[in-house]
Amino acid sequence: MVQVLPPGAFSGLTNLEELSIQQDPEIQPVLHPDTLTQLPNLRALDLSMTALKSLPVDMLCGVKNLRSLNISRNSLENIKDLGIFVKMLNEPI
Repeated sequence: MVQVLPPGAFSGLTNLEELSIQQDPEIQPVLHPDTLTQLPNLRALDLSMTALKSLPVDMLCGVKNLRSLNISRNSLENIKDLGIFVKMLNEPI
């Protein structure tokens, strides 16, 4: 069972488009801000049911193609600093 996802955990997987990180809800994984930066083609990220209480600030800033984010069934206290809202404001309507 993975408990820590360090920077570079997904290096070399530049064509990865979908990533699902689900595990025992009793164990909270530790995500670092740069864990996903080497996934330029990531379009869908599923972090549901992982007992997360927080996510690193700006964790999603480098994930420019992300279109789907599932963070349901967690205990998140605040998501305002993930870096996705600025990105959404800059996209054309």
